[in-house]
Amino acid sequence: MSDDSPKYRDCGEGIFGSAADDPAPTQEDDMLPYSLQLLSDALPKVEIPTERFDPNGEWEHNYAIWIPSRGKDFKSEPAGSLRIRRRLTPDGNIRLVVTQIVRMKDVNGSGRSKAAITCVNDKLCAPIRWQIDSEVDNPDGKQVRLTSVSISGEASGGSITLDGKKITASERLSSSWSLFDAVQRLPFDAKELRFDMLEEMELLKPDQMLWAGETAEMEIGGRKTRLHSFEQIGWGILPFTYWIDDNHRLIVAVSQRRAYLLGSASSK
Repeated sequence: MSDDSPKYRDCGEGIFGSAADDPAPTQEDDMLPYSLQLLSDALPKVEIPTERFDPNGEWEHNYAIWIPSRGKDFKSEPAGSLRIRRRLTPDGNIRLVVTQIVRMKDVNGSGRSKAAITCVNDKLCAPIRWQIDSEVDNPDGKQVRLTSVSISGEASGGSITLDGKKITASERLSSSWSLFDAVQRLPFDAKELRFDMLEEMELLKPDQMLWAGETAEMEIGGRKTRLHSFEQIGWGILPFTYWIDDNHRLIVAVSQRRAYLLGSASSK
């Protein structure tokens, strides 16, 4: 990993608190778009910045990871954090520095991943070189022995090399973390995009589709907000919805398995 990788700051509990602290929802579930109904108890915790935002510039976003509720008798649960920092390189590419921590109840610890990804400055933020370092930490934040793994990869012309193994893919390639950047730069009426996707830079998910969805007004973080959506479906994933504010800032990304809620964002 490079020296400019950000230090971990848990923005799951640190920003939003725990599920036990959840306030009552500020609006009825049936007033929300379908993809946000499973997060009605968590949406009041979202912090939407008011300052202007340039999705084509350099920025840093911090998200809390939540497990959406599974019905009226259950609450959404905080499950970790994701930080993405975007920088522009001298040769015109994009560099994403990613830190993700996901709580692992089964082992009473957390999975930590840090990635440095160089991407083409195109519609899909296509990855061309990357390294990801992963480990499992115990409840005290110390690494569990023999859990450290480092993976490097590169992609070009429909071919992916992942730790020396070649994989055939579409020339139109993105990644699950690249899309957090890409959707912010698309027009709200963008035409359908088709591509293959690397999930967390390791697992290829072919035949993905992304298109502009509905626009809706709702109350988030205590104030009325208009959000624009992009919908993603494809092989090997649950349907995913990205919700963007009028400034093209990604506020919420949600599937039925996992959701990312913005805690703070700033242009650097």
